[in-house]
Amino acid sequence: MNFEKITEVPGFDKADPGNARQNNYAWSMTGFGDYVYVGTGRNVPYNGYGNFGLIAPEAYTPENPTMAAEIWRYPKYGSKHREWERVFRAPVEWNMMGFRSMEVFTDNKGETALYCGCYARGNGPSYMLKSTDGRNWKHLPAGIEPGYSTRSVKAHKGKLYTSALHQYTTELESFLYVSENPEKGCARVNTSGITGEIFNMISFNGSLYLATMPVGGFELWRCEDPESGKWKCIVDKGAGDALNECPLSLEVFDNHLYIGVGISCSLYSTDPVNRWVVSKGFDLVRVSTADRWEIIIGQEPIAPTQPTTGTRNLSQYPSGLGNMANGYCWELRSFGGQLYLGTWDTGTVYKTFLSDLILHPSAEKYSKLVTFLRGFFKSINNNIVEDDYHMTRWFKAWFRTFLEYPKSLGFDFASSKDGKTFEMISVDGFGNKENMGIRKMYTPDDQTLYIGTASASQGCEVWTMKKQL
Repeated sequence: MNFEKITEVPGFDKADPGNARQNNYAWSMTGFGDYVYVGTGRNVPYNGYGNFGLIAPEAYTPENPTMAAEIWRYPKYGSKHREWERVFRAPVEWNMMGFRSMEVFTDNKGETALYCGCYARGNGPSYMLKSTDGRNWKHLPAGIEPGYSTRSVKAHKGKLYTSALHQYTTELESFLYVSENPEKGCARVNTSGITGEIFNMISFNGSLYLATMPVGGFELWRCEDPESGKWKCIVDKGAGDALNECPLSLEVFDNHLYIGVGISCSLYSTDPVNRWVVSKGFDLVRVSTADRWEIIIGQEPIAPTQPTTGTRNLSQYPSGLGNMANGYCWELRSFGGQLYLGTWDTGTVYKTFLSDLILHPSAEKYSKLVTFLRGFFKSINNNIVEDDYHMTRWFKAWFRTFLEYPKSLGFDFASSKDGKTFEMISVDGFGNKENMGIRKMYTPDDQTLYIGTASASQGCEVWTMKKQL
């Protein structure tokens, strides 16, 4: 493979390494004009530990944590000065943790612009950014209730749709908004009958597809005209596994829709009563244009369910491609006649967390950990799978993964020519074990694939891969 790392320093900012380190997720990515744009996630793991009442490892803790997410761009074609340029930095008072979505959209007045959905912490207003030139940005009110932020922004049949998630918890209600001209405001879409937050969206097969997170496993819904409210459930009950809760990635390949699913943070459940569950590797589900689904990655489930939309088959690959540390199929992208898959490796996170407890111990760290574990094991006990057969399988998978940790740290990257069989390209984060995940991929044409990573300790990287002739 012809790979090239195009970030001279992780996190982009050569002039300020302390600032660069805080840009640890390439959280969104798209092309606009002659440039590739990347919206950063800011101190994401550091803040995540705080959300769970834990103290982040020293490796994840910047000297001066600042919630001021940034947008950087890079010339796509032919420029002799191929340098990253920062084109936006959020005001500190916005408390902006990152840009989780980007979409190019032409409004009903014929104006084409780049729209960026923002994740602002706290109970203040939510933000959307708009730019017609990629350098000057207009702040638009997203129209989302306080305490919520944009998750996914997608164009479909001349309208821009935005889904919203709660800042700190998962909710059972779906929030979807639509606009033909975001500067003029938006309206809430009727999602009656759909439960669970809308984690992902995609336009495919003449319909807008919503991937949601209700209790009991993810669901996939579609509708040709979303404002009609006539939604059809395509996949329910986690495609046969209740632990398939979080639909992390959607992509179209070979006239099928692929869905990468896992558990949020590998352990954090959508169930508001029992928030913690046993971890598992991701599953990959594909859906035909005739609404039939099948399992491509994932075998016998740990927590079996009975879907009403189909029957779970057994794929040739275990969940996580045989590696339980692959908690997420974090990104999927069709490129050059192949489907590419990037994972999130939980082993990188666990290794750092456990090493920090040993190398940098403190009474406060252990006290907070004990409090966390009390709640964790109480929830696990309530959620435990009573079937000895399924729990035995879980323990075997866990120990097999544990033994492989030292040589498999860092994200996995795989490809498929037929959408069913996969070839591993990298199992060690492109040679950097601190690269815990492939967070976003983008291709402007059929020649170059851009790959954005996540690294909690070093800052994100961006790589390119050229099509093989």
